[in-house]
Order: sequence, then C-alpha cells, then structure tokens
Amino acid sequence: MKTIFFVIGGLIIGTISATTVSSGGKSTRLNFMISNQSLEHKNARLVIELDGKRVFMETMPVQSQHFYKQFSYDVSFGPHTLALEETQIPVNHRAVIDVDKESWVHIKFAHNKLTNHHHFIVEIDDKPIFIK
Repeated sequence: MKTIFFVIGGLIIGTISATTVSSGGKSTRLNFMISNQSLEHKNARLVIELDGKRVFMETMPVQSQHFYKQFSYDVSFGPHTLALEETQIPVNHRAVIDVDKESWVHIKFAHNKLTNHHHFIVEIDDKPIFIK
C-alpha cells in the first residue's frame, strides 16, 4: 500500500493510492514520522489528530531538515481520518487513509517557493520511509 498526498493551502493537488482489503476486525500498527522541512518557518507548531483524537502537538524545528519525531499507534484495519495543522500560520489539511497492514506515515511540513504557500506532504508506505 502506498498513498502520497500533495497538499497546498488545504487543497490536494495530486495523489497516488492503492486499493485496500476488507478489515475483518483486524488491527495493526500505524507508525508516524513527522518533520519540518520549511526553511521559511523554522519552528512550526504542528498538531496531528487521528480519528478526532490528538496524537501529536509539538513545536518542530527545521534543524538540518533530517530531524524528525517518530511514534506509533495501534489501529483497526479500514479508513481513518488524519487531521494536520500548523497553528501559527495557520495551515491545515484533512485526509482519509485506508489501513490494511502495518504502515509508515511520513508527514512533512514544507514551503513552496513558487507559490509562497506552506503545505503538508503525507507519504504512506508499507515499509519505513528513508528521511532525505
């Protein structure tokens, strides 16, 4: 399973996704990796909610752009609502992700110099994501 959302100003500008299987009441682990990639906003206050429950709220520094925070949650198979927010600018985004096996969710807060907008990029994969 791999899903990539490209989001600018709360609008999805492109996605790649794969089909999922029926849940059958199963559960798995959802692993999150969060990073601030915005050189224009070096200390982003990021909030993440999963199915309406706040699971992360921290000020994330850019540092070397290779800095990230990681945490995991056990979730049931099926759709889950992911809500992302940077509280100082503000920028927010909501997406529904389908989970059918252990997955890694990489959330990047970034700035597009061409449009001068901050946005979130969410990558979901079935293996750990290499931080570039």
